[in-house]
Amino acid sequence: MANRYLYTLQLSYLNNQTISIINNSKSVITRIPNTNGLLADPTDRDNLALLQHIKNGCSSNISSTTETFEQLVTSKLASLWTVKQTIKGEGGYGYVVSVPGLKDKGGDEKFKLRTSNCFLHGLFKGFLIEIEHLDDDIDQDDVPEGNNLIVKFTNSINKIKSLIDLYKFPEGNLCFNVLNETKLDYLSDLCQQYCDALQF
Repeated sequence: MANRYLYTLQLSYLNNQTISIINNSKSVITRIPNTNGLLADPTDRDNLALLQHIKNGCSSNISSTTETFEQLVTSKLASLWTVKQTIKGEGGYGYVVSVPGLKDKGGDEKFKLRTSNCFLHGLFKGFLIEIEHLDDDIDQDDVPEGNNLIVKFTNSINKIKSLIDLYKFPEGNLCFNVLNETKLDYLSDLCQQYCDALQF
């Protein structure tokens, strides 16, 4: 049987969400629900169904502990996957920067940068920079689909490369692979890019 790989990613700014990539082809996004709201209104139909699942043992976060999907996989399902090492990011910062001269129509291009020091078993392994191009040209209500989404993604990659060249970022792994080129998904693709970047 071929090796089966499971990567999980938890980021502090994603608020209890875990992104999991299975064999570099499928992704699962899980989140521990906030049971305070559920317990406040147990008569709501959706809340009632979720509460029933939680009471049946699907999550232990009604008690004093919370079990994330990653903890479940590590403690109970570890034998299904090839053992992978845990990489921890510490000392991270986030920035929003406006860069003049990169926009075709004039004006500033905006980027969101997040940085983190990466450690493997307590040893420093590298400095990670996550760069997200913020495209103001497309309204939030006007979500691009199909080829338009691919064009937008390609345009963002080119803008990120221009930013890296302009500010002479140190050379490293520039990762922008996606799980499925015809169905882009921000969180799943972000996890895939982290997996590629953190191959020490």
